[in-house]
Amino acid sequence: MIGKSKILLIDTLVVSVINLLLSIILVQEYGMSGAAFSTMISLILLNLLFLFQAKKFLSIVPLKKKMLRIFLISLIPTFFLFFIKRKIEISGFLSIFLFSSFFILIYLLLIFLTSCLDKNDLMVLKSINKKLKLR
Repeated sequence: MIGKSKILLIDTLVVSVINLLLSIILVQEYGMSGAAFSTMISLILLNLLFLFQAKKFLSIVPLKKKMLRIFLISLIPTFFLFFIKRKIEISGFLSIFLFSSFFILIYLLLIFLTSCLDKNDLMVLKSINKKLKLR
């Protein structure tokens, strides 16, 4: 936000302290999962602070209805992968590679099929494609 660097610094420091406190509490009980959970909570909190402050100081709302639709679409391959993971036992690097590749493929396919990309998004993709073809 323009001219609000002190507020952003304070936000970051406060959320960092919260993350540290949550980590101290949760890591003892849950180990690495506790650390991941505390980081997730802290990042959500920080982004919510940024969202509310952007609305307050700049009168903008960086979220659009289309973003909600994109988020909801991401839930489809996520639930599908959880279902597959319960049925098929694959472990290690192969599992991570296969499941992440599968997620990305299904997610991108659903994004294109549901027309979630607007003209600006398509313009960026065409530009990337053009740059890749030049190399």
